Amino acid sequence: MLTRPKRSRSIRLKTLSSVFSDGSFQLSYNTATLLLLGFFAFIGSAFWLGHRLAYWQLGQGSLIGEWQQYLQVDRHALKDLEVETQHHLQVFTQHMGRIEANLMRINALGERLVESAHLDPREFDFGQTITLNEILQQPGEENLLQSLKALDAVLARRYTQLNTLHLALQTKLGQGELALSGQGKQVAAGWISSFFGYRHDPFTGSKAWHNGVDIVGKEGSEVKAVAGGVVSFAASKGGYGQLVEINHGNGLSTRYGHNKEILVRPGQLVKKGQAIALLGSTGRSTAPHVHLEVHKNGQAVDPGQFFPDLKRT
Repeated sequence: MLTRPKRSRSIRLKTLSSVFSDGSFQLSYNTATLLLLGFFAFIGSAFWLGHRLAYWQLGQGSLIGEWQQYLQVDRHALKDLEVETQHHLQVFTQHMGRIEANLMRINALGERLVESAHLDPREFDFGQTITLNEILQQPGEENLLQSLKALDAVLARRYTQLNTLHLALQTKLGQGELALSGQGKQVAAGWISSFFGYRHDPFTGSKAWHNGVDIVGKEGSEVKAVAGGVVSFAASKGGYGQLVEINHGNGLSTRYGHNKEILVRPGQLVKKGQAIALLGSTGRSTAPHVHLEVHKNGQAVDPGQFFPDLKRT
C-alpha cells in the first residue's frame, strides 16, 4: 500500500519564509494595494460625480420649471393686454361712430338750413367730411393721428359754419323772431292744466316733478311755435309721443309734445306763430293737450321765466 509522504513542519516554514522574502511577492502586494486604492477612489469619484450630476439635473429641472412659470405668466399678461386692447379699440370705434353719425346729421341739417333760408350754398359747404372707415384703414400710428387731426379740423370748421349760419338766420328772421318773449299761450288755444314744478301725477296720483306747462285744447287744432328757429327734432319720442323740438340759438330750445300730427321736418326754418303740429294725446297723456318745455343749455327751465302768462301764480 502506497502512502503520501509527509512533509515536515520545518520544511513548510522554510518554504513560507523564502516566499515572504521574495521581492516579486512584495511587488505584487504593493500593486494590489494601489489597485485597491484606485478602485475605491474611482468608486468614490463616481459616487461624487453621480451625486453632483443628480444635483445639477435637479437644479436644471427646477430652473426650467421656473422659466416655464415665467412664460405662463407672460402668456396670461399678453392675453389680458390683448383683451384690454380690443376693449379700448371697441370703445374708440364706438366713439368715432357716434362722432361720424353726429357729423352726418350736422351736414344734413346745415344743407337744409341753407336751402330753406335761401342762403348762398357756396358760403356753407357741408358736403366735405371724413368717414370712420377712412380713419381706421390708415396703417400706422402716425397716419391714424393725422386722420384724427383731419377729423378735428372738419369738426372745427363745422362749428364755425354753424355759428356763421346762426348769425345769418338771425339777420334773416330778425332778433325779435328768435327771442322767447310775449304770450306763451299762443302755442295753442285752450287753458293751462299743469304748471312747471311739482304736481299730482295724472296716472299715479302721487306727487311728481313736471318739466313743462300743459295747455289743454281741442284735438286737431294747431300747435304754434312760440319763437322762430330751426326744427332740430320731429318724430316720436317715448312719453312725449309725437314731439317737435325747435332750436332758437343762444342755448335756448322749446319742445312741443303729445301731438296728433307733425307738420314740420328737421332742419326746417320756422317763424314765430307758425303751425308746427296738430294738437293730440300721443305718448303718456290722458287727454288732448300740448306739453311745452323750455330748455336752456340742455336743462329744462320754467317757461314762466320767458312767458309771464305761463308762470304759476
